[in-house]
Amino acid sequence: MQLIEELRKKGVGHFNIGWAKYRILLVPIVELDGEELDGLTDFSERTIKVSAKLDHEAQRHTLVHEIWHVILSSMWMDDRTKEYGPSSGLVHISNEDLAENCARGMLLFKNLNPQLWDIIFYRHR
Repeated sequence: MQLIEELRKKGVGHFNIGWAKYRILLVPIVELDGEELDGLTDFSERTIKVSAKLDHEAQRHTLVHEIWHVILSSMWMDDRTKEYGPSSGLVHISNEDLAENCARGMLLFKNLNPQLWDIIFYRHR
């Protein structure tokens, strides 16, 4: 069974970031600017799309990857940082600040989405 189908069966259809919920969608094709991708987060639509072409483990990896985009975006670590440097999405942050923000992001994920957390991290040990 694919990961997204498993989430649906358990009634998990979104990722809660605290101030917004992002719908998790399994779609036949994920595409951006003509390029096929494994997953994509749409911040304006508040959706996380994962390709149905992927196997269970690839869907799991992709979903965690996209969830990190949401978490990092909540900390202003996204393309809005373009104005601070020549590279798209370049973030200047100390190791300590990054570690603290990542720890907070993971705890936010776990505490606001316990069922999603358990399915992703404990179901397939």
